[in-house]
Amino acid sequence: MPGAVLVAVAAILLWHTFDPSYSSRLSTLKFGPVFFPRVILTVWLLLSLPLIFVVPRALRRSVLEHRKVWPGVFFVFALAIYLWLLPGLGYLLATFLFGAVVQLIAGDRKPLRFVFWSAVLTVMSWVCFELGLEIILPAGKWL
Repeated sequence: MPGAVLVAVAAILLWHTFDPSYSSRLSTLKFGPVFFPRVILTVWLLLSLPLIFVVPRALRRSVLEHRKVWPGVFFVFALAIYLWLLPGLGYLLATFLFGAVVQLIAGDRKPLRFVFWSAVLTVMSWVCFELGLEIILPAGKWL
């Protein structure tokens, strides 16, 4: 059930990005403002699809096997929270927090390492999107 809900929400949000009201493409940009949300929503949708089949099967198995499924479920929920926080916190802070949470979900318990890699992920992806692809990322309300 969680997988089906996540797929449905991602599909609806992805479909909504094709609304004509979002088609205002700035002439100086290589990609429009909906490019980044479409990338994130596509990843969300693709990662949610296996949950439709994995979660129900895992619920029939022992508690030990449940532990294999929950990191994936937590990752998808972390991605949903990331998308929700993105406009308010901005790309830099939201992506840094998301990177740290994903590493915690993956089992990394060394704070210096996941802070370092979260910062590297954030800076490298920001450089790639803002400078390389010229995509305007959310700045957040605090800037």
